[in-house]
Parts: sequence; C-alpha cells; structure tokens
Amino acid sequence: MSQLSILDANQVIKTVYDPNTQALHTVPAYVMSTVLLNAIPAQTTVTSSQVFFLPYSLMGLALSWSSLTATNATLQLQGVIGGKVFNIGSAFTIATPSGQQDFNIAQATDTYEYIQAVYTAGSNTAGTVTLSYILRS
Repeated sequence: MSQLSILDANQVIKTVYDPNTQALHTVPAYVMSTVLLNAIPAQTTVTSSQVFFLPYSLMGLALSWSSLTATNATLQLQGVIGGKVFNIGSAFTIATPSGQQDFNIAQATDTYEYIQAVYTAGSNTAGTVTLSYILRS
C-alpha cells in the first residue's frame, strides 16, 4: 500500500531554484506560523536563525513581549542577499512593558534570500519576547 500525504486546501507546492545548492527543490507556497524567537528572556540580546525567504513574496511577523523591566529594547529585521546582511527599515523600539507589534516584509527590487531578526535587550532584567512569522507566495 502506498503512503499518501494530505495537503491543506490552501497549501500549494511549487518548485524553486536555490542558489546556495544550485538545485531545484519544492517548497510549500504557504507556511503556517513558525517561531523565530520563542519566549526568550528579555535581558538576552540575540540574533535569530535565518528563514529562507527567496521563494516567497510576503512575510508577516508578530512580535509580542511581556513583563519587561525597561522600555529601551529594540528589534531590527534584516535581509540577507549573497551572504551580506542589510537592515530592513529602522529598528523598532519596544516602548511598553507588555504589548505586541506586527510587521510585513514584501520582496521588492532587492530580493532577499533570507530574513533574520536581531533583538537587543537594552537594560531589561526580566520578561520574555516572542517573534513568530508566516510566509506567503
């Protein structure tokens, strides 16, 4: 008996070229919410792992934070092209002890291969920060 895989009705698989491996491979055209920073301690400065963004046209990000002791932390979104890192817009300053903020990144003239985020703790000594994303082709 053969194995079947079931796709969500909204999910489409497409073939894309990956310049790093110089090969074609398939990726989902829609990726459900995934966590870049998962309830990290707010006093820790961290750079997230890189998300492969090349085959997608839009990334939505949701930043949430709670119980921060200071309001001077920042989040800088970055795009990577050919191994070089570029800031996307200005850093977002977290100006309240708890809250949330949404961001969108659209592929533009400069097509990003990867996206990453840099959270800088400022003078926080407690609290947590989470950054989730969703990709759309």
